[in-house]
Amino acid sequence: MSKQYNNNNNNNKKTPGIISIIKLQNKFLEQSSSDDDDNENNNTFQFIIPKTLPIKPVEIIGIGSFSTVCRAEAEFGNGKISFAIKKLENALSKETNPSIADISRVAREIIILKTISHPFLLKAKGIWLSNSDVYIATQHVEFELGALFERHRHMETNFKIEEIEFFSYQLLSGLAYLHNIGIVHCDLCPRNILIDRYGHLCIADFGLARPSFNGVLWNKLKFNSIGSTAYTAPEIVLNCVTKCTYASDIWSAGCILFEFFNNNKAAISTRNSVQNMFNCIGSILGRPNSELIRRLYNKNDNANILNSIVCDGVPKIKTVVQEYIDKNVVIVDENNNNNIGDTKMIVETFNMILKQMLTFDYDKRANAKDLLIKNKDTSIFSSLIDEWQVGKDVYEMFTNNIENLNNVKNILKENMKLELDVYDAMASSGGSNNSNEDNIDMKVYQLIEHAIRDGVENLIV
Repeated sequence: MSKQYNNNNNNNKKTPGIISIIKLQNKFLEQSSSDDDDNENNNTFQFIIPKTLPIKPVEIIGIGSFSTVCRAEAEFGNGKISFAIKKLENALSKETNPSIADISRVAREIIILKTISHPFLLKAKGIWLSNSDVYIATQHVEFELGALFERHRHMETNFKIEEIEFFSYQLLSGLAYLHNIGIVHCDLCPRNILIDRYGHLCIADFGLARPSFNGVLWNKLKFNSIGSTAYTAPEIVLNCVTKCTYASDIWSAGCILFEFFNNNKAAISTRNSVQNMFNCIGSILGRPNSELIRRLYNKNDNANILNSIVCDGVPKIKTVVQEYIDKNVVIVDENNNNNIGDTKMIVETFNMILKQMLTFDYDKRANAKDLLIKNKDTSIFSSLIDEWQVGKDVYEMFTNNIENLNNVKNILKENMKLELDVYDAMASSGGSNNSNEDNIDMKVYQLIEHAIRDGVENLIV
């Protein structure tokens, strides 16, 4: 058995929650199908489920570098409910030598998944530990947006405009809630957007998400990882801004919206070089003016990269929506009704939204909440708010439920303070895991205990 971050002091203090959760476990072996018997061991996956959770793993649905995901089912009433269980293997094992940053990231992802409450965000339904492994159960959502984009490209088809409108509304709603509680996602991309069979969207994968609060706490925490480069804001790629911000999330969401209108193709290619990437951006936005480069990008070799952008013709951001409409929307329907007014409104609205989301000037990018509210009565979103009850609930979250939002912020801030305690302990020991190890370990225990507290009492349905 590997060594974990647990409390081995020989005293009567209550051990943090890890041990009590381990005592509830019930082992089983889950095998994925394989045509090659020689690879049986490589295709065998073990998930350990607490006895208090009446769920049964069914199949493996995802295998990543650091985690495995299975689909599980639970009896509920006369039917069954599906869950996804993400196993972070050896996340807390000292033998695999996880860094303090890695452990803090896992704890932060757990606390975010536990705390957030929004219909368009993935939420933890149960959390538990087994030895050094971390398990997170969430609702199971059938499709990834990235896979749907790929399917449309393969079939040479496009999403309907009504689908794009609804997806856009849900994406901006979920993002507005996240930003309102002080969380930056940092890895918005199609593979981290889930969609169920009814078209309900869910923002997922908070592995790189981080707090964005003003003041000393936020400034002391160090975050260096970035998400998928093709959806990463230019100021992050060029290191003009050292931490992901709300504005960089808006850029990523803008790239996803652009992809809907761009024949389901990613807006930006990251092949070959940074210069090629910025040539792609230039073909969409045009070349930034010299004043903007001087004000925001005048660092290292950034000015040369931006001034060297090759962009011929009209910037695509001005034409992509109209081209989509011309190809996919019927102007005169079978009853001879003229839809020119509706299509003109769609073009104008999405042109405005994309222009405010995809701009080199990150100081002037719109925020998600403003994009929703400004278009509440005058654009494509008005019908969604009026006709979809969930739309009304989501909109009211930004105006009426201040107490809930403040409570969420306070929980996230508490977690951030515990993270800082860990880093302060590291700093006082000279930055070495071997110095003052007991003190560092105790701070890590407190961080983990706070993250998993009450996580396995019952499965939320």
